[in-house]
Amino acid sequence: MTGVSSYTFAPKFQHVTGGSHVLNSGFDIPLIGLGCSRIKTAESMEESIRAALEAGYRLFDTAHIYENEKEIGDALKNSLKTFGCDREDIFITTKVPIINDDPAGHAERCIKESLAKLKTDYLDLVLLHYPRDRHTGKDEDYEVNKKGRQLVYQKMEELLEKGTIRSIGVSNYEVYHLEELFEYSKVIPAVNQVEYHPYYTRPTLKHYCEKKGIFIQAFSSLCWGNLEVLNEDAVKKAAQKHNVSPQTILYAFPLHTNVGIIPKSATPQRIHDNLKLTAQVHLSPEEVSALQALDQDRAFCPGCCPWRCLQSLKDLKTDYLDLVLVHFPKDRDHGKHEDYEGNKEARKKTWEKLEELHEQGTIRSIGVSNYEVYHLVELLEYAKILPTVNQFEYHPYYTRPTLKHFCELKGIFVQAFSSLLWENKDIWEEVVLKQIAEKHKVSPQTILYAFPLYNKVGVIPKSATPNRIHDNLKLTLQVKLSPEDVSTLEKLDKNLCCCTPCDGWRAL
Repeated sequence: MTGVSSYTFAPKFQHVTGGSHVLNSGFDIPLIGLGCSRIKTAESMEESIRAALEAGYRLFDTAHIYENEKEIGDALKNSLKTFGCDREDIFITTKVPIINDDPAGHAERCIKESLAKLKTDYLDLVLLHYPRDRHTGKDEDYEVNKKGRQLVYQKMEELLEKGTIRSIGVSNYEVYHLEELFEYSKVIPAVNQVEYHPYYTRPTLKHYCEKKGIFIQAFSSLCWGNLEVLNEDAVKKAAQKHNVSPQTILYAFPLHTNVGIIPKSATPQRIHDNLKLTAQVHLSPEEVSALQALDQDRAFCPGCCPWRCLQSLKDLKTDYLDLVLVHFPKDRDHGKHEDYEGNKEARKKTWEKLEELHEQGTIRSIGVSNYEVYHLVELLEYAKILPTVNQFEYHPYYTRPTLKHFCELKGIFVQAFSSLLWENKDIWEEVVLKQIAEKHKVSPQTILYAFPLYNKVGVIPKSATPNRIHDNLKLTLQVKLSPEDVSTLEKLDKNLCCCTPCDGWRAL
């Protein structure tokens, strides 16, 4: 497998504003480009391209689905000479989609159209835009999606060999998509263009691409317009120190982690600032580290999130999931308890995405975990599908009568975790627990597993020891607690949450 085409040009963009990177294809790519996705009219494009060339941009990023390649081609033809540029002095990226009906043929037609509309006889970089048919493809159609990816990429390799394309790559690809690609590709992708910003630093994907020599280019550097990130202390402090806007810091951040950017704007002054001011910012290692610490593994680009569910399908070697739960009612690691509106919006978007995947058949049942009554009441305001399960901490010290009763009323099955109280040792000293265990000739642990079952609550005992795994099922099922046993255990209730990461949901 190779990453180098038949061309052998020396780096030509190393002196452009913002610098450049040599791709594994041997070609040079500017680190900062103009993202053209939101520029639609010919007049606006003409103004934007002129402003970009005047500021010093030499990379222009578009795609077949943006439907503005002709406008870009016309604007470049009209303006290149004005700023002393030839075709060889700029870098044009476009992207082709997967269409399930004739993937390879459609990709070739798209590329031919791009060449004509952009008024060029070659394209510097062509990316496979999405890892499936974005509009009509289904997440669960793994074999169809895989075949589409293969046929389109192989067509790109063919056109690369002919010289129509100088470098090829992908966009929105996760690690498993790349692993799959290496099974059939002859040419290593030069680029993977993905969502990347302080809230979504993609460490595993980034490290993988770096190991494989695949350059990462970021889109949605401003978190798709999300305003929370602009108010983060690390962002505001860096902006104040460097005397620039928070937005400029967000554009500078990827560059300091060896990631390219394609800021989008149709406003001449912003186009200028996104290049000139960003290139002037020199973040310290401490500032970069502080920005990386904001990571929430949080994607904002609509339509780019389901790949994570597909990762589970691939890793678990299945074409559907029986049950998917929203794990926590906020971002567990970085979310703030007091950020009610932010947490509520995240819960809603996640649930609606689960409903969408449920409708497609990727997931058979959906539910929640660690949800309190008020979370469920809120969910019922917008949910089209009632959650089938609420998985939460449940044991004699924490019987959750109100929550349990609410779930039963709504037909939501309760499943217990942390049945052994997260290793809390006080429970083992309870006389009644020891008496019941002695009566049934089993361990106190087995009684704690049997207790939820007699209250119509499921259990998921955790163990990696074969004998314990056996006993947690077989012995627990043999125990027949009496109503008196159950009542005695319920009287131990202290409303005590022992699972450390889950404490605090009641205070939200």
